[in-house]
Amino acid sequence: MSRIQRLGLLLLILLPAFWLRLYQLDGQSLWWDEGISLHLATSTFAEIAANRVTNIHPPLYFFLLKIWVALTGTTPFAARYFSVLGSFIQIPLVYAVLRRWLGRLTAVIGLVLISSWAMFIVYGQEVRVYAFLPVAYLLLLFLTRKIVLDTAVPQTKTWLALGVVEWIALHLHYNVLFLLVFLNGWAVWQLWPQRAENRPKLWQWLKVQTAVGLASLPWAVAVLLNRFAGKAEANLADFSTEPPDWSYIIPQVWGFHLTGLVNVFANPWVQATSVALLLLVGLLLLWLWREKGGQWTGFLLLTWLMPMLFGFFMWLIRSFSHPRYVSMFAVGFILLLAVLLTPRLRAQRSWISMGNFLRMITAVLFFWLTGWGMYHYATDPAFAKDDLREVAKILSVASAPSDVILVPQTDWSLQFVYEGDTPIYMPNTYRQEMMWPELADWTTPSRYVFTLDYTDNFYDWQNVVPFALESSGNLVDRWQVDDLILSQYRLEDPLSKPELVPRDGRFGQMAFLGSWVAPTASAANGVTVALRWQLLAPVTHNYALVLSMDDGTGLQLAYTDDQLVTPDGRLTHDWEAGEVVTTSHFLPFVEGTPPVNYQIKLRVYLFEGEAQTFDYIDGQGTPHGQDFVVGEVQVERPSPGQENVYGAEMPYLPLPQPLQLADGLQLTHALLDRSVAAPGQTVRVRLAWQSSTTLPDLRPRLVLRRAGQELASNDAAPVHGQYPTTSWQPDDFVWEQRLLTVPATAEPGPAAVFVELGERSYQLGELEISAEVRTFEPPTPQVAVDAVFGDVARLVGFDPPPESVPAGQPIPLTLYWQSLQTGQPLGYTVFAQVLGENGRVIAQHDSVPGNGRRPTTGWVEGEYVQDEHLLTFREEGYTGEAQLIVGLYDPATGTRLTLPDGRDAFPLPIPLEIMGE
Repeated sequence: MSRIQRLGLLLLILLPAFWLRLYQLDGQSLWWDEGISLHLATSTFAEIAANRVTNIHPPLYFFLLKIWVALTGTTPFAARYFSVLGSFIQIPLVYAVLRRWLGRLTAVIGLVLISSWAMFIVYGQEVRVYAFLPVAYLLLLFLTRKIVLDTAVPQTKTWLALGVVEWIALHLHYNVLFLLVFLNGWAVWQLWPQRAENRPKLWQWLKVQTAVGLASLPWAVAVLLNRFAGKAEANLADFSTEPPDWSYIIPQVWGFHLTGLVNVFANPWVQATSVALLLLVGLLLLWLWREKGGQWTGFLLLTWLMPMLFGFFMWLIRSFSHPRYVSMFAVGFILLLAVLLTPRLRAQRSWISMGNFLRMITAVLFFWLTGWGMYHYATDPAFAKDDLREVAKILSVASAPSDVILVPQTDWSLQFVYEGDTPIYMPNTYRQEMMWPELADWTTPSRYVFTLDYTDNFYDWQNVVPFALESSGNLVDRWQVDDLILSQYRLEDPLSKPELVPRDGRFGQMAFLGSWVAPTASAANGVTVALRWQLLAPVTHNYALVLSMDDGTGLQLAYTDDQLVTPDGRLTHDWEAGEVVTTSHFLPFVEGTPPVNYQIKLRVYLFEGEAQTFDYIDGQGTPHGQDFVVGEVQVERPSPGQENVYGAEMPYLPLPQPLQLADGLQLTHALLDRSVAAPGQTVRVRLAWQSSTTLPDLRPRLVLRRAGQELASNDAAPVHGQYPTTSWQPDDFVWEQRLLTVPATAEPGPAAVFVELGERSYQLGELEISAEVRTFEPPTPQVAVDAVFGDVARLVGFDPPPESVPAGQPIPLTLYWQSLQTGQPLGYTVFAQVLGENGRVIAQHDSVPGNGRRPTTGWVEGEYVQDEHLLTFREEGYTGEAQLIVGLYDPATGTRLTLPDGRDAFPLPIPLEIMGE
């Protein structure tokens, strides 16, 4: 082949390779990491150094990028063009290295492979350092091998080139250290056996490495002095993930090698092709070694795998590392593959052989995978970057210069896409003492605040920014763009940090120190709650909480289930004993929440391992049940035109056809919570009303009928009389829940629930009243007693637990009650408690009699009820003497029924001792 033909072939390969790197260069939006690069590139050299000394990436790339953008500008195309050049330089370097080592044919094959390789076409289009790292890899590999294996004495310029490239590479990315460890180890291994002959090389090698170390010392010392900040950056959110298994890491890296994309093994074709290619590479390695051509393949295999194996250990340190961190070592795979794909001529100068057939199949699979990666990178939204440009378009229309835009800490990307005049700020949610006054300053006198958030945001674990904005205003609009969430808030009051009401109690090992509930909230939004905690002793499990708001009948209108987490994202098993943490929470209201006063209830539990919900224990050690009221909120009518942006709805289907109860009043939803009920049990009926005009005082009745006989009714005005229809406005949508209690004397059989207003009556559902088996014969308890609780019940006896029970083991207890009246209007709850010697509750069980099956509302005078309990320990470490007490209380108020002597609990006359192990 003539020189002109060779030049034509090179141009035929290089021009398409350059076009591939330029194709849709600005087609994808800038993203978070690119924003950091551009921010640093527009900072001073001193600011870059100060920023990088506490970071996991060194500064040299950003110094170079700063020079580049000063010449070209910061548009995505101009900034990414710098990486295109880095990616393109890889191509002649691969050719030159392979041409020098293995000849022109292997070099041309390597040229074709690197030109079309998806990984560095993709990463040649990002404003990041990764396109330049393979250049450093190739230069270090070439120079090291040349110095070690050439018989001629290396020239000074060769040693100088090695030292300069090492220093540059180390200051481009710290992972280059893995490559240097391998190359230096290999060099010493090669030179050491002939120490006398190679002593000059060894000595010169040592001097170069010492010079590189000394030249790197200033930066290394600076990093060491800032090691704690660097460690915090490296471990950011690391505790939120578990170290991945090798069975996850290796497929991720291999798929990334071949396609330039992550999580590609979810595609069965990619998975099968990748595995087949790996097997073929293994077969070709064996084939070459059988033909005694394994010298080069062994060396290239080591230069590919050994540094990458060192890099794999990053996942043990930083569990959410990305495969791109070891991408530079993948160039070794291209060099190896070029050798494996180089065809071999048979003795008869024929290309036809089994080895060449395997090479052809291997090449086809490689090009299919790299083509698959480039195609999906360019066309598949699943692999596209979040479209920040669309967010910028929305902001350019919706925001004004007097407004404020808040973005996560270190996310500079929007500032290089958005061209409007609205100022952009970054609240530091990790340092909330500083954040609150900054937020107040930034938002004064702004009326509207926009926030940009991500589905995975490591910089606002507690959602304190939305909490602050909701506490002083309302969410008025929200846009979802890919995984980006743009929210618009309207401020009604100046932002200020809430003052918490002191509390003195605990849930398990978590002291409850304070609470704050927003006093008012719009029915179209939700309510904000702040809570303060202190860990009393180290724990191995993680605490979580439920905050809820219901209408007093159990109809849940707002709810959130959150983990207890510090501002920097640590769960409770990572808290220090004595650490105080304030958490922020938001409870969105369901659409149709009536504007009345509500209580906010708190419940704390363990959210992993064995489920356990804690009682609230006050400062005197007295338990108050699992639900604790942290405050009240007055829900107000939405402002005119305000909509429920959160979209919280009741999960119930509407009626097939709305029921017209009166002019301007429709019933749109109706749902019974059960289809079978026993005497005394309560049926909950959820109702949703829609008004179309102003209304007079309308009071729809809820009626339970059987065979035409009215068994029970609820005649209250809507929302238990708190929100009469005279307060409604046109287009109001209102949820409520009404209760109907099946009478104690109701006969078994079918019944129905009706809603009625005036002459209009509609059946809402059917109900089967079950037969109740009643006992009027006195029971024979193991221990007989006579304890009368009000005019409700008499305790006639009990079956006691053993006199000695192991600590932590459930304690069985059976009580026998006699009803003192028929149709008791209140449904009482039985409590059974074990008290320690100091009077503290160490074990407990509360339930409606008969484990919920025999409520007191269904008792008939004179009948006997068997009531079983299994008491569980609250303090499993307690041992010693104990006392069992029982009683009844109203669950709505906590008020206990009293004995004739005024006591509100009856001590069971038996000995009880809690035994240790």
